[in-house]
Parts: sequence; C-alpha cells; structure tokens
Amino acid sequence: MIAAKPVSLSVRPFQVSNLCFQVGGILLESFAELGSEVSAFDFRNMYAGFRSVARKLPTIEGPDGRVLFDSDEIDGVTKNLHVATPRARPSGRAAGLAPPFVGPGPPIIPPHGRAAPRALAALRAEPQKAALNKAITQRANAFITKYGNVARIAAFMRVVLPDNRVRIERLSQNIIDQTNQMDAAYRHDGRTGVVKATTSVFDAKVVSSTILDTSGEFASRTEHQETTNTDYGYRTPLLENQARHERFQMGLADESLSNFMQSHYLDRIEEVFKNELASIDADINQLQVAYLNTILLSPIDGIVTGVYKNPGDSVSAGEPVFRVEDNSEVLIVANVICRGPIALGSMLQVKTPLFDSPDSRVTLEAPVVSVRGQRDNDHWEVIAKRSNLDASGKIIFPLGYNFDYDATEVAIFGSGEI
Repeated sequence: MIAAKPVSLSVRPFQVSNLCFQVGGILLESFAELGSEVSAFDFRNMYAGFRSVARKLPTIEGPDGRVLFDSDEIDGVTKNLHVATPRARPSGRAAGLAPPFVGPGPPIIPPHGRAAPRALAALRAEPQKAALNKAITQRANAFITKYGNVARIAAFMRVVLPDNRVRIERLSQNIIDQTNQMDAAYRHDGRTGVVKATTSVFDAKVVSSTILDTSGEFASRTEHQETTNTDYGYRTPLLENQARHERFQMGLADESLSNFMQSHYLDRIEEVFKNELASIDADINQLQVAYLNTILLSPIDGIVTGVYKNPGDSVSAGEPVFRVEDNSEVLIVANVICRGPIALGSMLQVKTPLFDSPDSRVTLEAPVVSVRGQRDNDHWEVIAKRSNLDASGKIIFPLGYNFDYDATEVAIFGSGEI
C-alpha cells in the first residue's frame, strides 16, 4: 500500500456522447429535454435487420415481396415509446389483420427490463421517406413480375432460348435461299441494271353469246392488252434484293447475339436472378440507412444533460444537438501526491464523507485505468473506474461531484494487496 495526499478529486461520467446528425437539415421535432432518460439504440442490430432483406428471412419479406422497414416501420422502431414487432403486409383483405411474423430475425424489441429505445429528435425528411417507400414498392412489383417465380421462368427460358436459336439459323438459311432464287430470276430476265419502265400484260378470254351452229356452242375470242408504265423513279431490282438480304441478315445477327447473351448463362440463371434481387435490396438498404440518418438516436444509456437545438433550427452535419451522459459508471479523477510508482491495474482506495456529512463516511475502491505523471515530482493524475450504483441500485455520486479533499484519505494498493 502507498499512501497518497489528495490535491483534488472529482467524478466524471464514464460515457459522454455529444449527439449529432450525420446529415444536415432543419430540425423537425424533438422528443427529449434536459433530464430525460435515454436508452441506447442498437444500431448494429438495426443495420443487420436492413441487410437481412437479402437473406429472405421470414421476418423481413412478405408473401407479396414487400420488405419490411419502410419509413413508417422505421419510425415505429425508433420514435415510439412502446415499439411493436413489425408486422407482415400480405396482399388481400386480411392485410390489416395479419399477425406478427414469427421466425428468425433481428430482435427489435429491447431486452426485458429496459425502456424501449427512442429517438431524441428528427429532421425534415419527406424526400428520403418518399424515395425509400418508392423503392420498396418497385421491389415488390419486381418480385411479383419476375423474382417471385424464378424456378418457372428459368425452366421456360431453358426450353425457349435453345429452340429460338434453331429457328434463327433456319430463318437465316431461308432468307439466303430466297435471295438466291430471286437473284437468279432477275438475271434470267436481264434485270441486272437500272429499270426505267415496267410492262403489264393483260390476257382475257371473251365468250360471245352468238350461237354459231346447231351444236349449241358459243363462239369465243381472246383479247391481248399490254400496258407500259414509264416513271422517273427508277429501280434496281437485283440490288434491292441483295440489300434486303443484308438487312435481314443484320437483324438476324442482332437476334442471334441477343439469344446468345441470354442463353450462355442458362446453367446459372437462378444465381443471376438472385444477384439482381440482391442488388435491388442493397439499394433499398442504402435508402433505409439514409432515412435512419435523419433520426437522432443515442448509442449509450444515460441522461440528457445538454440541449443545443430546437425545432425549426438549422442543423449542420456533425453539429452537436444533444449531450447524453451515462452516470451508471463513473471515473474518479484524482490529482495526488504519491512518492512511489503507480501501475495500471492498481486499486485506488478513497475514504471520504459523502456530501460533507460525517455520518456518511464511506470507503470506495476502484481499479486504476489511467496514470499520468504531472510536471512536479511525485504529482500524479490517477483515473479509476467503478460502478456508481449502491447495493439498492441508487446513484451514489451526481455528475460533476467533487470530493472534500481535506476530509478524504487516498491510498494506492498493488495487485493482490486488498
């Protein structure tokens, strides 16, 4: 044991958080005031809940593909004093009567015996709300039209795409044959150059109503009519036929390429659909986090000891809005004169009357968590950490408590000496 002479002793909260928004904006509403008790919000758990969308947990995705945690559900988890388990939202008349989901998923309800976490303040965030809700609705539509029936779509594609490839090859050959035959006909008729005039021939057989002999047969005659049309819009039938062929082949090449791009991964089509849906879910995750960033939540349990902004005030990203201090554990900061080494892990013992009352003299012990030498010889700043709750669970020291060093005895015990 080493006796130490106290110069000053004070109590500081073990955890202090100057809460700020990650984004700037206008403060819409405030839910806390000086002295309000605040419960820690489990951000890691909440983010895991957002990411669980991609894992298709029963608590995350409804039967219609609509995922949880839209703006209203995030408000329910963060802003309400009594938070209910998020419910499924199936389509149909029973949507309003759906029971809570039961199954694995992030425990949104706080542990038994603790107050439900709630927001301290929120920014105006209607654009973020609208973007998030729109993305969730679009995701539901994509699920209904495509990703909710992957097995049947994949099976159909595995039948249709190879069959289309055969049809494209057959159609290409038909076009080649058609072009060759028409090309041969144009060459046979001598229409390999520019055609300036076209000729139309009309043949008709006319039956006369005059009876020529006793056999009763009618006489007939044949009329031949030929019309030649001359136009300044000249044609080149042979070249037009070849040009048509090239256009057909280009179109078939595009169809063939499209068919190949859709069919070369047919053996992994389910994985592709899964990755596409995961990409959509990642976009929703970003929007969920962006909306959560407009809600101010405390990462620690504690008491609000500072309020720096009021509704309507402009808030910059990183600018303190509330201060929360946790006084369930405290740091005893002692400036002492001690002629001897003080090691981390030593035990700081303080004997003092609380609040200068002789009848309330207590002995406190706390492990040393920080030691720093001062400018003068044998002067030390010693910081020890201990619980600030007595046996009945009541707070021992108020925040900022200073010991009466004249009535306080301080000693340093090495490891194992107590």
